[in-house]
Amino acid sequence: MHHGTISARNRQDGQRGAIFEVSIPLGNAHLTPQEIKESDEIEENEANIAKTKRKKQGSKNYHILIVDDDPEISRYIESELGEWYKFETAYNGKEGLQKLLSGSYDLVISDIMMPEMDGISFLKNIKSNSNISDIPVVLLTSKSEVDYRLQGLKKGADAFLAKPFDMEELHILIDNIVSNIRRLKGKFSGAQKQESKLTKVHVTGNNEASWTES
Repeated sequence: MHHGTISARNRQDGQRGAIFEVSIPLGNAHLTPQEIKESDEIEENEANIAKTKRKKQGSKNYHILIVDDDPEISRYIESELGEWYKFETAYNGKEGLQKLLSGSYDLVISDIMMPEMDGISFLKNIKSNSNISDIPVVLLTSKSEVDYRLQGLKKGADAFLAKPFDMEELHILIDNIVSNIRRLKGKFSGAQKQESKLTKVHVTGNNEASWTES
């Protein structure tokens, strides 16, 4: 891309090994206008990267419960996204429900096919319990599990992700759900503050109201 060259040759000084040379021309006179990225494009890209990093770092305090009977899935998600979120694991819906009722979590990622309590039953128990019903649930499904997706929608699943899933897709999905939760909490908090500022006027009848004529 920089119109440079790469060459390799054996050493000629009696020593074993090879010499690799990379040569790149100085300046940009050898480049076409299409090959030169303007400085404002570079600054915009850097700003977008910084914004993305801040967004991901802002989610660091979120506590996520992974419920899956395959420990490899949990380890994989935690190894890839552990830099941005706090994770705990459970190996079936029954254990996951106990953790939710005894701890504090912001999001649940659950498989559907599990022993003791499957993902649909687990979801039903979450959404029917007023203490934890507000926790969003992401269900992991295979592409062939259409019936389970329909059941999940009826029971209140917040999102679905087909297995095998792309880690970047999961990351974006979590970020979007986190952002929505924060936005809703902000609106609710703002509405409460505005309501507390309102002065309620009680008038029992027209005869008791005071009027001033100009």
